[in-house]
Amino acid sequence: MSTVQLLDRRLRRAGAERATLRVYALGANARAVGKLGELVGAGEGIEWLGATDSVRTADTVLRAVHPDVLVLHNTIDPDARLAAQLTVLFPGLAVVVLVDPCTPADRHAATGVHAVLPADAPPSVLVASIRLAHANRCARVALPAPGGVRPRHLELSARQHEILALIADGNSYAEVGRILFISTETVRTHAKQILRRLHARDRTHAVSLAYQAGLLGRPGGPATIATEVS
Repeated sequence: MSTVQLLDRRLRRAGAERATLRVYALGANARAVGKLGELVGAGEGIEWLGATDSVRTADTVLRAVHPDVLVLHNTIDPDARLAAQLTVLFPGLAVVVLVDPCTPADRHAATGVHAVLPADAPPSVLVASIRLAHANRCARVALPAPGGVRPRHLELSARQHEILALIADGNSYAEVGRILFISTETVRTHAKQILRRLHARDRTHAVSLAYQAGLLGRPGGPATIATEVS
């Protein structure tokens, strides 16, 4: 049985494939990511959203368009710092890293990305890996706290984590709704669930508890992807 057949079988067992996966790419070589778009976009059930060589542009697209999968080429992230940031800032995003044949994959694999494969992998393997990475992505944010396992009541869904991070940035419910393209009432409902989950008195208390538990980065830290990655 071929690698692609094995991947497809695992994917069917996972039962988590969406009808259409939206894929975006970030890489230092515009020609390479352009070619990638031709390969990925030809895959059935995949919508190619485009590519960029700008980290700042990628950050804007990820927050505004919410693709399902980001394909990251290691040429723009040789030390894997960007990959590590992406897994924290966008917990609902599946990250697939392409590495040059002469580049070790262990550095990126250690960041918690969902797939690492050679940049010259056959198109069929790349498409199958994208689908599998999306199916197997972490659906919940439950990182272990220092010195032990985080209590279950501190687990947040990917959407709750995203909303809490935006609230921590000082956004109102209405502003959060506009950023995420959801209604203010939906934001309010998620916020109430966050307060109950964290046993918080109010939004300020929830943000404080989230920082203490490691659910959010350091207060005053960057709310967007750091651009000093190359």
